[in-house]
Amino acid sequence: MAIFADYKKITTEYSEETELQTTTYPLDLGETNPDYNLRGQTVELEVPITTTTEEILENVYVQIISYMFYKRWNSDGDNIGSDKVLDLHYRIYNSKEQREADFNDFVFEEHILGRRIEENAGDDLRNLGYDLLKNEPIFSNCIDDL
Repeated sequence: MAIFADYKKITTEYSEETELQTTTYPLDLGETNPDYNLRGQTVELEVPITTTTEEILENVYVQIISYMFYKRWNSDGDNIGSDKVLDLHYRIYNSKEQREADFNDFVFEEHILGRRIEENAGDDLRNLGYDLLKNEPIFSNCIDDL
């Protein structure tokens, strides 16, 4: 199981040069926020200059190589429950033939961690995983390869 898709590869490069960035912190920051002492203030920060580029890789082969399903328990006052969560590890290959020739000859690999899902008894985690991938903004024109 896999998908063919167009993949938007986003790369960010950080320069050694810096620029000043003005940040205004909201007044309603909670006491546990690390910037609590800056609430309501406007400060200038020196940050690296970044360059972001996007490249479209067309008709790549995307395969999930690892799934992890778990429940994350939470407590909010009187409401105690759990979120059903899915982690994925996927690889992107230039083609299906490349994947079949060498499992480790991939272009890119990534993880999607801690995504809440709606899961029902009898659902196939593989289908849930690929549905999640197809909804990622970096993938378009997705076609199932069953």
